[in-house]
Amino acid sequence: DDGMSAQVLRLGAGMSVAGPDPRIAGGYYVFVINGSLQQQGKELPLWSMVVVENNEEAFTIQAGSKGLEALVLQYPREETTQ
Repeated sequence: DDGMSAQVLRLGAGMSVAGPDPRIAGGYYVFVINGSLQQQGKELPLWSMVVVENNEEAFTIQAGSKGLEALVLQYPREETTQ
């Protein structure tokens, strides 16, 4: 209910998928666990991480030239006190 989730994505070379909507939770991390991730014309290698804050637009997760396995960790919304 709080938006927390974790998933592993596997994409072939050059494939892409829309990342989760960062506004439904507290944002998320994309960790490269195999292959590489394309971002702004650069290939991010193994162990790279992209942070998507909950005030940003949706992020497109795109595999590099050898494909991509990525761990997407969406963290929960912050509790607001009233």
